[in-house]
Amino acid sequence: MELFKNLKLLFPLFLVCGIIVFYFLELNELLSLDIFLNNYFKFKEFITVNPFSSYFIYILIYILVVSFSIPIASFLTICGGALFGWYALSIIPFAATFGSIIVFIAAKTVFYEFFKNKTSSFYKTLENGFKKNDVVYLLSLRLIPLVPFWVANVIPAFFNMKLNLYILATFFGILPGTFIYIWFSIGLEQILIEGYKPDFSIYNHPAILGSFTALGILILLPIFFKKKL
Repeated sequence: MELFKNLKLLFPLFLVCGIIVFYFLELNELLSLDIFLNNYFKFKEFITVNPFSSYFIYILIYILVVSFSIPIASFLTICGGALFGWYALSIIPFAATFGSIIVFIAAKTVFYEFFKNKTSSFYKTLENGFKKNDVVYLLSLRLIPLVPFWVANVIPAFFNMKLNLYILATFFGILPGTFIYIWFSIGLEQILIEGYKPDFSIYNHPAILGSFTALGILILLPIFFKKKL
């Protein structure tokens, strides 16, 4: 039990250290669509030569991005799907959940007041849902991002949601959306392999249309949870 309490204190410390490293290395400057598209085949070559370090670097960046609440997780998911294919589905949900845990614990401990002030406009809106059924409500928010992802990461901490339930609702809530984003990105990869630079016309590509059809079906899922909220 004492070890668990110590780990809770280490998570926020990891968050602070990660922020320093992230901006010191200027990783935020590297995360853009143009840079990714222009260097796509170089990234693929690097992954082929250094598969394990590539996975490690990607997972670390993903965790840091979620931990810092930088709103580019969807972009990173698309990059991961294009670079790693369906293997990305085996790492992204875990990386995203781990990053969310860090923020959740930080919101419960040393950054409580900071995050409470930042999310005050969402508190009353989400209060009833979390009080009725926090697991189902968070699962619904994860399935369809009705609020920003980072808000869904921290707001459950203010309603005393249990960590184990938070982890379950987060992991299974982001899994369907991650699947669809990866499906989309694999279609994007095929377009790049064919020698085209993506523009708005890519949305007419069969691989892209299929993924967005699945997204439309996913949007209907919260209706099934509505009676439980």
